[in-house]
Amino acid sequence: SQISSAITDNNGKIISLINQDSSGVQIAGENIVLDGDTTVTGDFYAKGGNFKNLNASNMTVGTLNGTQVNITNINANNIVSGAISGANLNINLNTGSVVFQKGRINSADYTTDINIDQGYISTANGDTRALLTQGKLQLIDPTLFSPQTSPYLEISNNSTLFNGMAALIEARDSLTVSINGYSDRAYGVPVGSEKFVGLSIGKYNSSLMPTKIGGADQGVIISGGKQYKDIVGTSEPYIYVGSDSNGTSPNGDRIYLNGKAVHIPSAYNVTWSTSANVYIASDGSLYRASSAKKYKQDIKHNIPLSDSKKLLEIPLSTWVDKRQYREKNDETRYFGMIAEDLRDAGLEYLVQYGDDNEVEGINYDRVALLLIPLVKELKERIEELESKGK
Repeated sequence: SQISSAITDNNGKIISLINQDSSGVQIAGENIVLDGDTTVTGDFYAKGGNFKNLNASNMTVGTLNGTQVNITNINANNIVSGAISGANLNINLNTGSVVFQKGRINSADYTTDINIDQGYISTANGDTRALLTQGKLQLIDPTLFSPQTSPYLEISNNSTLFNGMAALIEARDSLTVSINGYSDRAYGVPVGSEKFVGLSIGKYNSSLMPTKIGGADQGVIISGGKQYKDIVGTSEPYIYVGSDSNGTSPNGDRIYLNGKAVHIPSAYNVTWSTSANVYIASDGSLYRASSAKKYKQDIKHNIPLSDSKKLLEIPLSTWVDKRQYREKNDETRYFGMIAEDLRDAGLEYLVQYGDDNEVEGINYDRVALLLIPLVKELKERIEELESKGK
């Protein structure tokens, strides 16, 4: 059955109607007003609508557009938004909580903290907080959130009257710059092979420790300064601790000092009355000269008298040193012997040779000793003549 009621205009066009049949109820009109409480127990569909107040326990929408939407609770798989604003926002990701407050974003335990109002970013663990603020990085106690006057470590652009604008890395107690596996500096000088690599400064029990630079078994090179010319070409000043005797290879047992000259003012200024006892070898190494029998072997007491007489034939000379003249225009004349003259006379043991077997110098401390056989022979002749005169 069907029940219909309709209102038409003068032309017979339907203005509004109510139609009831087995499929449902249809209400049609240019304007329909429902004045009073209205309950819809089934699904409600509308192509469009304006709601002054909408109270819904559940709403499914494709797109929700509005100038202002106030929602107390949202349970959503996905939210896409241009801006989300509010006094506080707490997001729980099941494994933790991120708190958004006015000017601040932080984890619930403050291990990660970004404070926009106070101008810092920090991360922390149980021992240390790294605080980035005011143009510097500080490592501080994990319970603190502001710059400290005495942090564990600070990296800053420190400006003072004397250093200008300068980067500064400053530690409260100690600072070590090293690499993994080689950071144990120990306290004092190494016992056994050196294991430390890097630079270490600091205090131990409130007392300063010696500053240490380590290179493990590869040694340490300190270099700098101006290039210069020497007898083999050009070179640069440097100190190599733990090199070979040539100052070129690591894992050695030498300290190699290289420069146009090595100056030790205290060695000149502090005087002593003992005899000279330092020998400079052809490779530049220093040795203490010794005369004790315990340091010698294959000792022979047979210096021939002929060698003494050869020495008397060696001419004495004066000369000007080439380097002194070339570098300082110094024309001081020196007195002595020429090493090649001793070599040519067969007195090889009075001559010093370099690694290339070229003549370098004279063992002047032994020259006078070579006259003893001749003096002894003259003494015996004098004694013989004196005995005959008696």
